[in-house]
Amino acid sequence: MASVTKFVESRLFLRVNREKSYVAHIARDVKYLGHSFGMRRDEDGGVRLRMQVHRRSVESLKDRVREILSRSNGWSLDYRRYRLRRLVYGWVGYFRLADMRGLLRRIDEWVRRKVRCVYWKCWKRVRTKFRALVRLGVGRGQAWQWANSRKAYWRVAASGILDRALSNAKLEELGWTLFYPRYLLASC
Repeated sequence: MASVTKFVESRLFLRVNREKSYVAHIARDVKYLGHSFGMRRDEDGGVRLRMQVHRRSVESLKDRVREILSRSNGWSLDYRRYRLRRLVYGWVGYFRLADMRGLLRRIDEWVRRKVRCVYWKCWKRVRTKFRALVRLGVGRGQAWQWANSRKAYWRVAASGILDRALSNAKLEELGWTLFYPRYLLASC
C-alpha cells in the first residue's frame, strides 16, 4: 500500500484517500462502481481477467424489478412496461462492457415469470382468466381447468399453460423489454 500510494501521489500527482483505499486481490475482493473482476480460462489455456457485474449490483437490480412488477402496487401494465424499459435501457447501458450473458439470461427468465404473475393477478376472476386464456389460444377445457386453479400466482406463472399462452414471443409482442436482447444490441 505504501509503495502504491507513493507512486500515485509523486508521479501522478493524485491524492489517495487512505480511509477508502486498500490493496486487494483483484479477482476476489474488488468492487468498483458496481463492477467486479473475475478470472477466466481461454481456449489456449491462458488465464484472462474479465469484468463482471458485482453480486450486490445484481441484488439491487432485482429489488428494483420487484418494485416495478409488484402485484400489489396498483400500477397499470403500460406504466409497468414503461418503468421496466427505462430500467433495462439504463442498466444495460451502464454495465454493457461487463461479461454478463449468462447472468442476463437467468434474470430474463425470472422477469418473464414475474410478468406472467402480474397478468395472472390482473385477470383476478375465474371468468376473466378463462376468457384471457382462450383469447391467447388455449383450449377451452384446459383454460377452464386452469382458470379455476387455486394455486398461488407464482406457481401458476411457472406452469406450462401460462408459459404457452404468454410465451416469450407473445411478451415481446406485447411490448415487454428484456435485458438479454438489449445487451446484445448494446454490445455490438
